[in-house]
Amino acid sequence: MLYIKPPRGDIQLSELQECVITRINYFLLRYQQDPAVSKNDLKFEYLQIGTALDRIGHFILRLLSLESQLVKEFIISSEATFTIERLEFLSSEQIVQLIKTTIRHIDEVGEPSKSDTLWNTQIKYIFNKIKSAFKSAHIRDFNHDVLCTAYMLKIPFEMCVGLVAKRELELEKGKIIVPCGKWKQFLQCFFEAHVKREISKIESKGCVAEIIADQRLIELRDIVHKK
Repeated sequence: MLYIKPPRGDIQLSELQECVITRINYFLLRYQQDPAVSKNDLKFEYLQIGTALDRIGHFILRLLSLESQLVKEFIISSEATFTIERLEFLSSEQIVQLIKTTIRHIDEVGEPSKSDTLWNTQIKYIFNKIKSAFKSAHIRDFNHDVLCTAYMLKIPFEMCVGLVAKRELELEKGKIIVPCGKWKQFLQCFFEAHVKREISKIESKGCVAEIIADQRLIELRDIVHKK
């Protein structure tokens, strides 16, 4: 559900290129109605949520967005919207399984910084709360009644600044109150914040040039940026 840990293993260069290009083409077709892209250009096996290929496409696009603010903003927004759209078609059992995988990946990553530890603790709280609502059968999918307040999340406002700025959520002692009827709306905002945060962490290390030094990534970057 949330991209925490890059997949391991090897992948053929041709498959990597198809995976990344399919993902960016889908974003262009779906969110910008780009006439230069058609459904025939897409290979949907690369877009199934939670798969290794899905994760590869996501993490590579993170890297390829580093050198362009315009591309970066487009990728961050598209990735969040894309995740929410796919969740709407999943059963409650599939959503619970994705949540379990996300939490497991948090536990499997290397030694986190203090800020990462705090962030990851909040992620676990959010997803455990959502998992409880799904397992209790109170929520069956993400097309839940928008007025429902049976379950609540209380989280630091910086995890969803966008909705706080729009005054769409209640703010109480530095925390926002998110009723279950607004979880889908919240998650899209939170997913954007998470991807933006992860990209900012890479940028803060000042090693963008070294990351994109591989000729294969340079070629992919040029393809993506020309899109």
